[in-house]
Amino acid sequence: MVNSRELVESALGMDETERIPAMYQYLSGGPEPFNNIGLLMEECYHDAHKFARASKAVQESFGYDNVMAGWGCIVLEAHTMGTEVAFPRTNAYPQTLRPALTSLEMMDGLQPADPWDNDLMRIRLQASGILVREYGEDLAIMGNMLAPAMIAWELRGYEDQLMDMFFNKDLAHQYLGVISESVRLHGERLYEQGVDIIFLEDDFTANAEYVPVETAREFDLDYAAICVKDLQKMGHRVIIHNCTKLPLIEEQVDVLRPEGIHYNAENVPEHAAVCQRLKGITCLCPGVPEDLVYDGPEMKITASVNKIAADVNDHPGFIMASAYEVPFKTKPEHQKALVNAIHSLR
Repeated sequence: MVNSRELVESALGMDETERIPAMYQYLSGGPEPFNNIGLLMEECYHDAHKFARASKAVQESFGYDNVMAGWGCIVLEAHTMGTEVAFPRTNAYPQTLRPALTSLEMMDGLQPADPWDNDLMRIRLQASGILVREYGEDLAIMGNMLAPAMIAWELRGYEDQLMDMFFNKDLAHQYLGVISESVRLHGERLYEQGVDIIFLEDDFTANAEYVPVETAREFDLDYAAICVKDLQKMGHRVIIHNCTKLPLIEEQVDVLRPEGIHYNAENVPEHAAVCQRLKGITCLCPGVPEDLVYDGPEMKITASVNKIAADVNDHPGFIMASAYEVPFKTKPEHQKALVNAIHSLR
């Protein structure tokens, strides 16, 4: 019987696996699991050993095959480049106080940022190394990163970034280029800590809701592709995450060429046909809607897992998860039902 790490690596390598690996992202179902061992979220951001213990507590509470060495706050990478953040609530992610690029004048001082130079990011990187050293032989330890367009969202501001993409294109290209270099530095630091699987969130404009596909490619996919290629050259395997309502997953696979693609299966029209078109190209990581995992009941969660598995059919690379981070107050039995249903597949 192979262990969880070997299962995940086989799936990303497009090999048959003894069973389908179950993946979690961010702090799925937290913070209850690590609150139960006496840890609060904010204190973990300031202590690498506590951060690692909290990440492992989430995994072992529900039986997932990976540990995600990074949490679902989408502000820290922008914080390394000057965005101000704070912890306004107990047991909650940090929030942006003020984006760094609120004026064009502030653009002049923007430089690529080494995450090791930032107190909060350095803790996360150190925790990643702890997880690799303590659990990396048995579990897949996944780093967590954002694609450049996602970081720009918190660096420039959501509406301003969208306006730049249409009316100030040179500026958008300028800061996306700087951000891309920061992403490369982040990948290097993770690899130094022993992490070689990256969960890369890329869902800012990589969907068919807000902008034309050509715009999404120019300001999102093309920059993400540079970063994915850089990460792969370092030795990383990359799983692209896109949980949007109409995800452009085939376009992302075509442009980015990741080892895996993670998405909400319910949001993909003709999902079974898409799975067949992507057969042999990338590992599919379809997700059960997180609100279904939250609401239950358990039999509906199991039914959704089985339906998605039928769509994927005989695709050789296959990992399953929730479509996004399961809400913090999800009943533990719902999350266990998700993992058990995934593990029961072939």
